[in-house]
Amino acid sequence: TESKASAEMINCSIGVGAIANWCIAIVLVSGTAFGQQRLVELSVLADPQGELGEQQNWLEMLEQVGADRVQIKSSKHLDQPSIEEIQADRITIIKVTGVLAGRSLRLPGAQFGNRDTAGIKAYLQKLRDDGSQVALAEKKAFGLTSEQLVALNKDLSQLVEESTASRPSKEIVGELISLAGIKVQMAASSREAIESAGVFADELKGLSTGTALAAAIRPAGLVLVPKREQGKPVELTIQKASDVDEHWPIGWPIDEAVSSVEPKLFQRRDVEIRDFLLKDGVAAVAGIAEIPVLYDWNSLARKEVDPATVKVTYVKKKSPYYMTIVDMLKQAKPKLSVEVRLDENAKPFLWIN
Repeated sequence: TESKASAEMINCSIGVGAIANWCIAIVLVSGTAFGQQRLVELSVLADPQGELGEQQNWLEMLEQVGADRVQIKSSKHLDQPSIEEIQADRITIIKVTGVLAGRSLRLPGAQFGNRDTAGIKAYLQKLRDDGSQVALAEKKAFGLTSEQLVALNKDLSQLVEESTASRPSKEIVGELISLAGIKVQMAASSREAIESAGVFADELKGLSTGTALAAAIRPAGLVLVPKREQGKPVELTIQKASDVDEHWPIGWPIDEAVSSVEPKLFQRRDVEIRDFLLKDGVAAVAGIAEIPVLYDWNSLARKEVDPATVKVTYVKKKSPYYMTIVDMLKQAKPKLSVEVRLDENAKPFLWIN
């Protein structure tokens, strides 16, 4: 599935057809980390009492792994493998020290057999492409390091300043891609889904770009997926939700009480709502509490609930805004629920599903 999807990917930085107005050009420099050349030197420590001819056999094999320099040295002190980066002008020299242990070569974070030429070559190429800090770092969500995830979150924290309610989805998505400033790829089928998605109902103004973009493409059955190829910067892909296992969320769940995250939601007020449309009632209360509202329209479609047609009545003295919204949503059949989420700037919003 992945190979088929990549075959039909459209590079948004080029601008194809109707996509041209949605995308911005990002200049990439491949292979040498944005103009920074890296040289990889491999030094292997071997026990001088080792098997006769072992060092020579290893040396002949290691001369084929693509290092800029290879040497094997006899040493009585076989310490742990190590790695060091030395900066010299625009050249970074990566010195890798490995240790021969029987018929295995131990390198930092990896171990290879004496016939695994391809494995060692791939290991050194990762160092050349990404540097040791990225190549050897623990990978988290989307195969990114913690530092890369933090940087991506920052890139997607740009504030949406234009109104989006009741505007064509394709216009909104184009504006959000430009605002994010990150290279975006999408399959032709994803582009067509966005172009035919019609009008987007919710207001994304005031939220961050990542949350807004993920929300804007969801009604089209699409999700936002970060990815990074070796030696290249992080980029985003827009894919069918059914094709991926993880995706960038529409806001992040809170790990503390709602009252701590947004105290305004627990201010009290006399409420008298009689025979109101659910969507209007929620909008009125959320507006007073000054908190954005986003609907999971896919979930509502599966439940066959339209908040623009469901009517609610709610009359209560000194009702907290949050409980007022919760109780109104319960009047839908089947009932709807609400949770507080945070965008990339830790701004709270209501997610109704």
